[in-house]
Amino acid sequence: MRVQNAIRNSVFSFSAQIIQIVARFVLQTIFIHQLGKTYLGVNGLFTNILMILSLADLGIGSAISVGMYEPISKSDVTKIASYMKLFKKAYMMIGVAVGVLGIALYPFLPIFMKGKKVSDVGIIFFLFLANSVVSYFFSYNRTLFSAHQKEYINVVNVTSFQLIQYALQAIVLIFWQNFLLYLLLQVLCTLWSNIVISKKARVVFPEIVAQTPNAPSLPVEEQRTLKRNVLELIGSRFGGVVLSGTDNLLISSFIGLVSTGIYSNYSLIILNLTTIINKVMNATIASVGNLAAEKNSARGEEVFLKHFFLNFTLCFFTSTMLLNLFNPFVFIWAGRTYLFPFFVVFVIVLNFLCQQIRQTALIFLMGYGTLKHQGIKSVIEAVVNLIVSLTLVTQTTLGISGVLLGTIFTNLVINSWFENRQVFHLGFHLPVKRFLVKQYALLILTIVVMLGNYWLTVQIELPNLVLNFFVRLILTFLIDLIVFLLCFRKTVEFTYYVHLAKQLFMRKK
Repeated sequence: MRVQNAIRNSVFSFSAQIIQIVARFVLQTIFIHQLGKTYLGVNGLFTNILMILSLADLGIGSAISVGMYEPISKSDVTKIASYMKLFKKAYMMIGVAVGVLGIALYPFLPIFMKGKKVSDVGIIFFLFLANSVVSYFFSYNRTLFSAHQKEYINVVNVTSFQLIQYALQAIVLIFWQNFLLYLLLQVLCTLWSNIVISKKARVVFPEIVAQTPNAPSLPVEEQRTLKRNVLELIGSRFGGVVLSGTDNLLISSFIGLVSTGIYSNYSLIILNLTTIINKVMNATIASVGNLAAEKNSARGEEVFLKHFFLNFTLCFFTSTMLLNLFNPFVFIWAGRTYLFPFFVVFVIVLNFLCQQIRQTALIFLMGYGTLKHQGIKSVIEAVVNLIVSLTLVTQTTLGISGVLLGTIFTNLVINSWFENRQVFHLGFHLPVKRFLVKQYALLILTIVVMLGNYWLTVQIELPNLVLNFFVRLILTFLIDLIVFLLCFRKTVEFTYYVHLAKQLFMRKK
């Protein structure tokens, strides 16, 4: 049953992700043509503000889910109800805290909104805030499904209501071009989704839900452990949220809402690609955890290098494709006025590459539990990113590129070496220097191939935009493939994956 649930969860999750990506892309297209760049910028700005305000939620859900595994395995209904009571209280407090912080921030909104004035900005902000706040009410019941390996029920619920929301929002945009009604629908669908999942929890877990209001408090020692786990998880994720969340704030504050709107199209594509890639990579976390339990350093390093090679391969092909196809695609999709110049696009892709290349280290950090000093690192990371980005955007003419170069600098100088060092020193008990040299060399190779590939493909310019896009796509992939095979066909990792692919193919036959 456990294996069946795991497979079902994975299938539902991946399928839902694809459906949501397509639906969100369609809605973004309608949004672009009906409301334009300024409202697109407001949408991106307020989404980022609320993401930063919700920092407190970074660790609670995961930590409580982990704590519930043992009582679930023992069918200890009272203990599960105690966890749910704590979860309910915590989410109520977070919801109230986000609301209070949002109200306190409201007078300072003009600081973040350079450029065109937007009417009804106060109502718009409070609708965003309301959506964030209501997301914490009733949603704690979702943890029951996740912890019982029934995540597919959550997935069906969320996807269904998102599709309803997107359909209604599309109708509002097409017929009325009303941003306020668009946002009100978002609030109502979020609340409706949470109410429905709560009713479902009462049906599937009647005993737990019934006991939750009057459940006893958790023992003091368990509360301490839970608090420690929450703080560790918040610490490990804080830097990442600030790193990605402050970019739109700085762009909007110093460059303008219109630029934020244009950037949101590029970031939507990046986000969708990242989501798909990370779905593949994150599926290995449990296996890495089992590997850590073996306490075999040589084996750990071997698997790490194979995992890194797979992640690098995805980064290599995706980055070069993005650099060559970003602007042709955006031109076809949104029009010439939504294009950034080449250098800005290059920096956006470089930012994606430097962020994505970290995924293997992050997965092994979680799998091996080597989160020591992550909290301190995250604070340093956030401060350095803010200082460098602010300096570049205010003291140079780099604009958006300056904001993103600050993030790139932080990833390369702080995150990349520190995270890998933690895995090698604390997880494998091995030196990290050789791997770091290899990683930075591969990053340089990827950048050289990206630029060389772009120079070659840009020589071909066909009058038909769609045909030009597909010719570039094919040519980019072929050049990538040739370079990749020349560089890596004799490596241990490449040979391993070729052998693995042959085994899978023969098994299917």
